Amino acid sequence: MLDLVRFWPLDAMRVINAYVLAHAQQLPDGRLSGLQDAIALIRSYFLGLPSSLEETLQLLNQLDSRSFEHLVDELYRSMRYETRLTPVRKDGGRDIDATREDRGHRTSLRIECKNWSRPVGVEEVRALYGVIEDEKIEKGLIVGTRGFTSRGPTTAAAFAARNSRLELVPGERLVRMLSELFGRGWPSRVDQLIDQSKVRQATH
Repeated sequence: MLDLVRFWPLDAMRVINAYVLAHAQQLPDGRLSGLQDAIALIRSYFLGLPSSLEETLQLLNQLDSRSFEHLVDELYRSMRYETRLTPVRKDGGRDIDATREDRGHRTSLRIECKNWSRPVGVEEVRALYGVIEDEKIEKGLIVGTRGFTSRGPTTAAAFAARNSRLELVPGERLVRMLSELFGRGWPSRVDQLIDQSKVRQATH
């Protein structure tokens, strides 16, 4: 890692991430925290942290699809949901199953994650609606880093507005939620948040 960090900081972070994932169950808490702090320092010092909403959205867009799903998973786990990621495949309109008990009421969500560089269209929103209808689920959420189509009657936003069991979470709102739950410095710890989800899901 030390050989990589100066000229290839992303590769250095991948080395640490791989080590953490391979040995997370055996590492003492202090060593695990130290490795996660090292990743945060590399990201802050060598890559820089976003200073605007647009730069934060660009940071999210740099994540691969599965890492983005793990970040969203960790977000909803922090909101006291029990979460499960679906296998990496065509999953029929959801990436995360989430449930929460509130005063005897069980809330069930199906969450689809779209870390795209363009707005999510109505086809994806309709697909998720089909899932929650078929499975009799309370609500479906789509998280779209770059928002949703919104001009005209046949757009993602228009379809969701007609169906109260659908909720659209654009990138701006996602960033706000991450800041509220993990603090404004969460971009420096994004790798740690993703790893926490990966380790937890691996032990399910």
